[in-house]
Amino acid sequence: MFAAFAPYGVRMNAHVHWAIGDIHGDLERLKDLHRRRIHHAEEKPMALPAKLTLPLIFFVFPVLLGVLTSPAMVMLGRTLPS
Repeated sequence: MFAAFAPYGVRMNAHVHWAIGDIHGDLERLKDLHRRRIHHAEEKPMALPAKLTLPLIFFVFPVLLGVLTSPAMVMLGRTLPS
């Protein structure tokens, strides 16, 4: 009667004859692995701004500066006497 209402882990433990300590140790290892994966997943986005600084300075900003100043240079070139 109890087996029908018992959680799956308890029924599995009774069937396979695992020790509760082994199951607890496995759960602790899984929790530790989960914490490490979450920590690693949180570290990766924090490193992104530092990794993007040099490409922005050397590739994106010069192009943006050229696109924004080119109309002014064209107009300046037309108005100045040759």
